[in-house]
Amino acid sequence: MTFKITHEPLNRIPGVKPRTVEKVSAQDAWIAVDGLMRSDERVIIFKNGRPISWQELRDKATAAP
Repeated sequence: MTFKITHEPLNRIPGVKPRTVEKVSAQDAWIAVDGLMRSDERVIIFKNGRPISWQELRDKATAAP
C-alpha cells in the first residue's frame, strides 16, 4: 500500500505551493497526517490513487494486525 499526502497551509500564503510526500505504511502516513493537521495544514490523502479521509487512514493505522 502506498499513501500520498498532499499538504498546504490552511491560510493561503503567497508563494507557498502544495507539497506531496509518500509513505509506505498506514502507521507512517497517519503520523505524518496527524502532525500536519496539528500544524494547521490542509491535507489530502490518496491510497493507491484513491482519495481517502483522515478518519479512514487513522482507522487503518490503529487497526489490530
